[in-house]
Amino acid sequence: EEFPAGQKILSRGDMVDFRTMSILATLGIKTVPSIDLKISILSTGDEIVPVDTYPLPPGKIRDVNGWSVRSLLARYGFDSEYRGILSDEGDPFERTVKEEVARCDVLILSGGSSVGIRDHCSRVLEKLPDPGLMVRGINIAPGKPTLIAGSLEEKKLVVSLPGHPLSCFTVVYVLLIPLLLRLIGANDTKYKIKMQLPMSRDITARTGPEEFVPCRITDDGRIDPILAKSGYVSSLASADGFIRIPEDRETIRAGETAEVWLW
Repeated sequence: EEFPAGQKILSRGDMVDFRTMSILATLGIKTVPSIDLKISILSTGDEIVPVDTYPLPPGKIRDVNGWSVRSLLARYGFDSEYRGILSDEGDPFERTVKEEVARCDVLILSGGSSVGIRDHCSRVLEKLPDPGLMVRGINIAPGKPTLIAGSLEEKKLVVSLPGHPLSCFTVVYVLLIPLLLRLIGANDTKYKIKMQLPMSRDITARTGPEEFVPCRITDDGRIDPILAKSGYVSSLASADGFIRIPEDRETIRAGETAEVWLW
């Protein structure tokens, strides 16, 4: 009696999660047609070492992005496989990228868009079948040195993310997740909550890029920005979402409303 005959339970593009699973089980529906993407994650850089490396050698960085990207994707329903750390060396790098592209639908490279590695990564991605390298940098901060490549014929997508953890997380949340949702025909309007709330204090931005700043929501419903360098990860631990600052804004004053994306 809860579900009258003919009532639509799920529509094309809806995500099967804890909310819809109980309805399907109630109706005795064990399987439904679904679309899954095979996603591989590779961390790149000779300075990157496994997270369990201890003590940390001088000049080395533990692999933060490989695991944080996988965790963030899982939150929004995407299963992915962490494929380890890839050296920057020319031939092995190119060979491994080609092998990974062949075995998956979406390849995510983390750290391959920093200044030195970016040019090398660009050359490798340019060799993919048409159209190859499509995007060389995006107009958001942090996250500008992002690369996007693909092959229409082979239905492959490659995204090279910035190496700095905050930049990497920002691009995944702002760009990659909605892109993946579109690829599978899913409804991408529910993955984040957009609100207009007043600022707790002034925040200054630079005109040009669209900026995303981690923030927390205070008890009285105000946006409190958490300012941090793009290589820092502590700002995300206490954040509720991002403040979105449009390209044409330099300052948002305390008390003025701003757009916030809550996760």
